[in-house]
Amino acid sequence: MGWSCTARAGLVFDALGQEFNQPTSNGLPGGGFYEAGREQDDGAIVGSVWRPLNAAERARWAHLDRLDERVVRAGSFRIAPDGRIVRFPRTTAEQRRRAEERGAAMYRERFETPRTAENGWAPA
Repeated sequence: MGWSCTARAGLVFDALGQEFNQPTSNGLPGGGFYEAGREQDDGAIVGSVWRPLNAAERARWAHLDRLDERVVRAGSFRIAPDGRIVRFPRTTAEQRRRAEERGAAMYRERFETPRTAENGWAPA
């Protein structure tokens, strides 16, 4: 079973993923990834952001295998129920702004635009 969130938060989350334009569904530019966490009662989306090891960490853990695949937690993210990105480590303010705008536009198009024959809606 999945989790639920508000439509506004979900659309912004989707737009932010598109903003990254990575070959994996949850990859981040420059390496690392994000994972959505537990369902929130208020409809927000929360989760963790992971980053590749830096040079000091690679030296410290040189005895481990496959250092190029190891990551450490970079922090947590939160997208509020109203679609505001409260925090999302390893993203720029510009990426967050564009995702919020795109998510808001998708929300208006899907939920606030009147359905008419002119915009492709046909009654059943």
